[in-house]
This record gives sequence, structure tokens and C-alpha cells, in this order.
Amino acid sequence: MHFVIHDIYEAQGPRSHIALHVAPTRLEIITALEAEGAGGIEGATVHEGFAGLMLQRPQVFTTSIEELWTHKQWKDASVWCLNFGPGTQPRLYNFIAESFPTRRTFQNTTQLFGLSSTISLFVPYAEADFSDMHFTVFLSDKGERLVANIPFEEKTREYMETRFRLFLPVLTVSGPDTLAPDAQGEYTLRAFLGGEVCDQPLDVELEHVNGYLPKTRLRVRGEAIFRASALGLLPGDTLKVKAGFRYWAAVAEKNIEVTHG
Repeated sequence: MHFVIHDIYEAQGPRSHIALHVAPTRLEIITALEAEGAGGIEGATVHEGFAGLMLQRPQVFTTSIEELWTHKQWKDASVWCLNFGPGTQPRLYNFIAESFPTRRTFQNTTQLFGLSSTISLFVPYAEADFSDMHFTVFLSDKGERLVANIPFEEKTREYMETRFRLFLPVLTVSGPDTLAPDAQGEYTLRAFLGGEVCDQPLDVELEHVNGYLPKTRLRVRGEAIFRASALGLLPGDTLKVKAGFRYWAAVAEKNIEVTHG
């Protein structure tokens, strides 16, 4: 599933049209501004999907999956954005990594950098290629045109805000709900993607509030086992375990009550 969303924020200049070509290991994006007044070039000379438009300042952006894999922030369960604005070079960044500290939204980010259109790549796991990803394109208004070699559905911003996690892995933690003081329990972490078991390798990070975890990093293919300890805790205390990813913490949580043994 790939979505296009219009009217997500106020246009900041001429309309920007996008042609998107997705191959498993290569991504090509052509952007062009709609010419205002006289002048401009015939859209079909830029891309056949732009026929009937008069355009100015076309730009071509290409990248390979191998190039993206070299980014230090290229991690499991991430959302990468390509922002385009009038007369600017595309800005590529890990949205979750940049927005989490300040809780910025897509709309806040585009307004901050004065950009008008965004292509978002939902990266389920670090070894994914473009054919494994979900694409969402955000445009400023209904008059902006998206041409692509993959099918897109028209959706609303509200729809995406409630469903974007469907395109990223989900974690669950199961195991004993109680532990005796200083006791250790065995817990199972499971990974799902699109409602199915995710058999791709994921690097999961564990955190704890109280107690002790012998391991805080797990390499997960579908499921993995870890241990949690109520070391130093007393009856009535609570041990909390959080499981998540490098830039998306606490995807799953497990509360464990400490009781009399």
C-alpha cells in the first residue's frame, strides 16, 4: 500500500509536481515547479506524466539502496523523508531520529525548513530494499500532480496518523507477571510486520525500570528469549521492561510485580 495525501500544509510558492520511479535498488524522483505567467517549458519534455503542464526549474534526484545503507542512522523501524521546496535541493533525513527529541510532526518539520512536498519511506528493517518499503507522498494542494510507477491511493492526513505504525514492526513481550524478590524469569519477545511474524533480522533494544536485565540488545528473527531479574527488589515493587528500536523506544512494555516468594 502506498498513499498520497494532499492539503497537508499551506503551499509556500508555486505548485510542485513529482514523478516517482521505484525499483528494488534504485529510486528516481523528478520535481518541477509550475510556471507562473508566461514562459516555462512543456511538461512532457520533462516527463510524459507532466503533459499539459508548463513547468520551470525541473530537478532530478536519484539514489541507490546501497547508498542509503551507508547512513549511520539507517536502522530498523525508521521513517526517512525527502523534502522538496521551491528552488531547493532535496533534504533527506531520518524523521523519527530528528523529531523524537522535540516531538515535531511532519507538518512542523516542513514548515520549519520552508519545504512544500515530502516523500516518506517507511523502512521496516535495515536490510530492506525499496520494494520492501511503504511510500507516502505529501503534497500541498489538490492541483499538485504525482506520477509514479507504483500504485498510490488518495488518503487523508488523519488516516495516516492513525495507521502509520502498520508499516513498521510491532513487538510484544510475554512471560510471568510476577517474580519473587531477587528471582529471575524468562520472557519471550516477538516481532510482527503487517500482522504476520517478521522473519527479517531486527536489532531490538531493551530498557528496564528497577530490577536488572542481563541482556539489553537482542538480534530477533521472529522471536527471542531474554531474562529479567527482580534483583534487589522487595514485595510491592514493580519491574518494567521496555522493548524498542534505536530511534523508536518502548514499542512494547511489560510490567512485572514483585510478590512474596
